[in-house]
Amino acid sequence: MTTYHGSAVGTALTYPLSGLLMAVLDWQYVFYVTGALTLTWYAFWWYLVYDSPAQHPRISDAERKYLERVIGDSVASHKVFEKF
Repeated sequence: MTTYHGSAVGTALTYPLSGLLMAVLDWQYVFYVTGALTLTWYAFWWYLVYDSPAQHPRISDAERKYLERVIGDSVASHKVFEKF
């Protein structure tokens, strides 16, 4: 399972949910419900996810050191600029 599975899983869940909402309520509720779910997901993501272990305020110093040792230099820390 990777981060990229999220879009496929989201699509697989959204289509049946959209059909159900249109059948039970009305087509506008598809936008209301998916918008509310998106904002909820964003709030959790904003609260729980950080760019690096050094930026995370809720992990111990030992855990941060372990994660930095295991992760090492990541791709995100090296910006590559392609010449076109």
